[in-house]
Amino acid sequence: MFKYEIFWYKYSDYRLDNNMIVPVGSEIFKYNPFDYFDKKRKQPKVAEVNYTKDKDELNIHECFVNIDVNNPEEMVKWVKEFGIPYSKYEDNDGKIHNCFLVKEKSQARRLIDEISVDEFRRCVIDYRDLIKLYDCVQNPSQNDEVLRNIVYSKSFQENYAIMERQLYTETTQAAKQHGWDELLELWDNTPRMSPAEMEDYDQYDEWVKANGGVFGCAKLYIDLNLEYMTQDVREKYTTVSGKVNVSWSSPSLLGLLYKMIILDWTRGKSFIKCKHKYCYEYFIPGDDGSVYCSKECRNRGKQMDYRKAHREEIALKRKERAKAIKKLNKSS
Repeated sequence: MFKYEIFWYKYSDYRLDNNMIVPVGSEIFKYNPFDYFDKKRKQPKVAEVNYTKDKDELNIHECFVNIDVNNPEEMVKWVKEFGIPYSKYEDNDGKIHNCFLVKEKSQARRLIDEISVDEFRRCVIDYRDLIKLYDCVQNPSQNDEVLRNIVYSKSFQENYAIMERQLYTETTQAAKQHGWDELLELWDNTPRMSPAEMEDYDQYDEWVKANGGVFGCAKLYIDLNLEYMTQDVREKYTTVSGKVNVSWSSPSLLGLLYKMIILDWTRGKSFIKCKHKYCYEYFIPGDDGSVYCSKECRNRGKQMDYRKAHREEIALKRKERAKAIKKLNKSS
């Protein structure tokens, strides 16, 4: 039985200051993010979980993927419980950089524990998009159009090029094999275009076709993304009283959130989007194979399915009821 051991830190409080989420005070607390991994949720919705009272129900990466990216207060609420997703650092020249890697922290003159609302929003969207992409890859025949829109999107191209450049600073056999060097050159010389325009851009279209079409490119992106985000999450194994403990170190909390996705996927678990038409939450189904994130959504979903299946019958009953009321009004 494995016990995941790693310590992350957070300040005692955070606040929103001119579009920045900043720590309040200097008191720092350490905690293990994996104490909030694999938790079974009892509350109807992640957004309704009380972070102060319902700690036993908090699932760190489920709460993260379901943050309302248009609501800064929800971001602050998450940071107050778990801390900043990643730090920034100032180098010797006074330039500010995002801090994902161990080597970056070693080069830092000063660490900065704050994040803008826009940066936080981008973190959540990229995380959610990876989950969505993985779901599409599992069912490519049903999601061909969705896959195509993702692969031909600006964010896909830009993120791919950035990650490849950081992971493979020199030309490698892998880079040649997958045409990443050509993609970097292509990206640097390509004007920003819409997905529809990119489909008509022959060079990019040829790169997509050469790498297995949208399905093959999606798989390459997933592999590259996971490698990039977890490259400095290090494991250490120790045996204590007959049990094997896994302790990890990571330069960012964001890297651990991506590690949790990997652990879910390797165990056959995956986030799915709630089936309810008007719900946008992602959740990991339990053993019952539920397609709804909560009892509330399940009940509403069943009501909608019933009304859809018995639309004519319901319409007829409403007409009869209206006639009965009209007749009653006339007699009175």
